[in-house]
Amino acid sequence: MLVKDMYPSAYIKATDLVESDQPEPVLQISDCTMEEMPAFEGEEPETLPVIGFTNSIKKMVLNKTNASMIAFLHGEETDGWRGKLIQLHTPQVPFR
Repeated sequence: MLVKDMYPSAYIKATDLVESDQPEPVLQISDCTMEEMPAFEGEEPETLPVIGFTNSIKKMVLNKTNASMIAFLHGEETDGWRGKLIQLHTPQVPFR
């Protein structure tokens, strides 16, 4: 058993895509909500935007870059994202 399989997540991670038979899936947005994320020790919980999909069990936590890209494609109002399609990618990007 792989360690990653021992701790499943309700949210899509890059490894979910890279290791799947469909590394760049096209997903249909069902909703966008704000959800409280668990905090690391010594930190406060953080409320972040999360999108759900009609064709995926897992949801996706949106960082500012992802939210801005979806807004560019489908408009600033998240209610207007329902039913819209997005394709996920896992590009190599510099960190900090």
